[in-house]
Amino acid sequence: MTVPSNTTTASANPSPTGAIMTMSNVNGQGLWRSWQRSFRRPVDALLDLVDNAVDANLKGGGQIHISTQPSPHNRQALLLLNSYASDVHKEISHILEVFSSNKDQSAVGENGVGLKQASANLSDFSIVLTKINNKNKFQMGILCRSLQSEKGINIPSYNLGCRESKSWDNEIEDLCSSDALFSDCVKYLGGKPANVQHNGVSAGDDGDRAELAEGRRRLVELIVLMSESDEWSSHDHVFGLLLDQIRDTRPNFSENLLNELGELLPSTYLHLSNTKIFIQQKPVSFHHWEQRLVELTCFPIQVSTSVDIWQEDETEGECEEKNVAQPLTDATKLRVYVGFDPSRTPTSTSLHIYSRGCGRLIKHLPDARNELSLSTGGTQYCQGLTVILDDYESTLPLTPTKQDITPTATHRRNIFAWLRAVAHTFWQFHFEKYLSKGALTDALDFAIKDEKHRKENFIPLAEFDSFTKFDGIEWSKRSVAGVERITTDLQNIEVAPGKATLIRMLATKEEDTGEDLKKKSKKSRPTRRPQEEEEEEEEAPPLRFKRTPTRSSRKKTIEEIPETPPPSSRKKKRASPKVYRPSMSVPKKRKTAPSPRKTTNSGAAEARNKHTAKMLKEVQKENKVLTTKLTKTESDCGRLRRDVRILERENGEMKRRLGDEL
Repeated sequence: MTVPSNTTTASANPSPTGAIMTMSNVNGQGLWRSWQRSFRRPVDALLDLVDNAVDANLKGGGQIHISTQPSPHNRQALLLLNSYASDVHKEISHILEVFSSNKDQSAVGENGVGLKQASANLSDFSIVLTKINNKNKFQMGILCRSLQSEKGINIPSYNLGCRESKSWDNEIEDLCSSDALFSDCVKYLGGKPANVQHNGVSAGDDGDRAELAEGRRRLVELIVLMSESDEWSSHDHVFGLLLDQIRDTRPNFSENLLNELGELLPSTYLHLSNTKIFIQQKPVSFHHWEQRLVELTCFPIQVSTSVDIWQEDETEGECEEKNVAQPLTDATKLRVYVGFDPSRTPTSTSLHIYSRGCGRLIKHLPDARNELSLSTGGTQYCQGLTVILDDYESTLPLTPTKQDITPTATHRRNIFAWLRAVAHTFWQFHFEKYLSKGALTDALDFAIKDEKHRKENFIPLAEFDSFTKFDGIEWSKRSVAGVERITTDLQNIEVAPGKATLIRMLATKEEDTGEDLKKKSKKSRPTRRPQEEEEEEEEAPPLRFKRTPTRSSRKKTIEEIPETPPPSSRKKKRASPKVYRPSMSVPKKRKTAPSPRKTTNSGAAEARNKHTAKMLKEVQKENKVLTTKLTKTESDCGRLRRDVRILERENGEMKRRLGDEL
């Protein structure tokens, strides 16, 4: 695929402050429609714009503001403002150039289409403004749907420089008078629909004067905000993007979009401790995992990029031990954070892959047990286990859409082998400490109750030395039954608690074992000591049944008879549990004539026999009905078979006749 050539031509009315970037051999309307379909959700497009703002602040602390703006005719608009370092400054024409980017590997965006795609996906008319090291110098670019044609894509840009003798209002008015295209773009800002084809109407038409005045007012307000407000006057370089005429016309769409963005941002970036992001003037806290995961533990690993970890050892059984800290020539340095997420209990293991300097979320797998070669049966690894892979040195290659990593086959196999080893070791260590999966789940329930310290001082994930670590861990490579595994001896692991691990589980001390936690978690009744049971049993003598037979009937009468002490030669029974059973003393039978007994049992037997006979008759009746239905069905089937034979015979005759006629 060949990239179209870019040519810059002057506007219809040449002006020293204006230029149009025209890409020939490209259908501008078709390219704009493809930009509108580039993102699955509107929030993804807004996240891409935030990625660009974050990339501009990687080399120094800055701030990013996103807010809603009023728009004419009850339309909706969004405004994104961010500061950026001086060494990342580019001319506005280069920013708006398609398929052009000079970002390094540590940045998220590198294809040169993110700004155009996201703007076209969200709005039909957008204005790009950059302040250049001086509050009186601006550059302005315009992304408008109605300016595109089948002959090419048109993105005009202008240089704005306010002289001391002129105000910004006079500067914009003079530019509108001298440049008809700029005047039309200001009208779009004033409320003129930008989703129709550009008709080249001049600025002198009386019907457009109100839209022109409103557009000039909004543009001047935006320039003054970036140059003279308290928030942005101290920054030498400011980037502004006004997304006007939002395509989605549903009520409160912009507010709902920013609320959704505010929920996604904390889990989208890991390393934004120096960059502040505000949504509707409210700061966003980027300590999602630190305040969410229980027993958050850090595992620094080194993964070979070209040598398979199983290439050297092909024998079965335990292989040569290899420590994680051992230096490798072609190693990729990564960090793996593992913890339990009580809000996801009892869901399975999830995997989050972060990359680039800002720690951008690249891929999320809700159930990664298959990818990590973990057991998928039962409830193993289903206590909200969360695995975070942090490519903090930006060494892993990514897809063009930044939605997955694309290492070589060997490198990818090595990465997931180490991820499996870390996840299994972390889960197995805590499982053996609590002796059962139920006790482990109970420990997670107890851990989330103490939230006082979670909102106090916290440490970002970038300072990995402050998190809990497993000391004394020695990895060994094993090949059991043809399956490669990296394992370690859990008996040699010593937990080094970190101050940045805010949420800890119970039973972290040696004296609190899993059995103790089981007793704490279950609401059992208080048990009595054996001595107390013996005292209570001695005070209350047991009751004994005595049978007094009579001729008419035999009744049980209860008489209190004190228990005789057992002989000393007999061994004493254990005090607990001690069960007393009443003894039965039956006197000898008298030699008398046998008295006739009542035949109550024979009457009950007759009733049962009658009921059985009745049920049998009902079953026989139902059987007869079913037999009749079956006979009728068989006769119907016979008729259908005869009809089929007749139809087949007639079909054969028709075929013969047709053959004779042909």
